[in-house]
Amino acid sequence: MNLESKLLIGAIRAAMRGEQIEAPEQMDWAAFLRLARFHSVEGLVYSGLQKDQLPEHVDQYLRSIYRKIVFRDVQLEHMKAQLQSRLTEANVPHIFLKGSCLKYNYPIPAL
Repeated sequence: MNLESKLLIGAIRAAMRGEQIEAPEQMDWAAFLRLARFHSVEGLVYSGLQKDQLPEHVDQYLRSIYRKIVFRDVQLEHMKAQLQSRLTEANVPHIFLKGSCLKYNYPIPAL
């Protein structure tokens, strides 16, 4: 397993534990970002990496993806609240399933 793959897995593991890990000094950041993009885990790895060690361009890219994910989560929560309100007003029994409920079991619900 190459260094970029190890960092990707380590950062995901750290994020799921609510932690952050250091990145190795010798890193092919372009390859790492391609790998994160391929697996659609940019926001997750960003939360699992120590930010002060990232090259500026890597930090900016991952931060922008992270912010988009969080913004989308806020939008979805707003839509969920509206839907819940309308269903309740119409006396329609309902229950939300999967990610909308389970996400609160993770250190960063938006991810």
